[in-house]
Amino acid sequence: MIEPGSTFLKLDRWNHLWFALSLPNADGEIAIANLTTHKPQQPGHEDCLILHRGDHPYIRHDSCIYFRGARLISAERLEGRGGAGASPRHETATPELLRKIQDEALANREIDATVKRAIRDTLDGAETKPN
Repeated sequence: MIEPGSTFLKLDRWNHLWFALSLPNADGEIAIANLTTHKPQQPGHEDCLILHRGDHPYIRHDSCIYFRGARLISAERLEGRGGAGASPRHETATPELLRKIQDEALANREIDATVKRAIRDTLDGAETKPN
């Protein structure tokens, strides 16, 4: 099962690293957002979350979570891509990094309401689970 914080490559033609930001929603879809090179002059980068080398092992230079590209993807499709080397996984995000991305996603005006709902539902469920 894919957990929030799981990461994937080869989900797009540029081979960006994608972060799972939620558990599957009622429709079996997971919220994802990708990491890309930070280019302040590029549209969509003015509202991204800037990450630096050391924030995640994949990051080699200033990068950002490109919230404009955040979307839902079928958990079944994502799990299928994770098998047989079709979409290799990278190291999972730390809980702190994941929460930082989720919080910024919820505050970002570029993200679709359905993506935010999946993230919010995941956080609400995580906060109400007994220890």
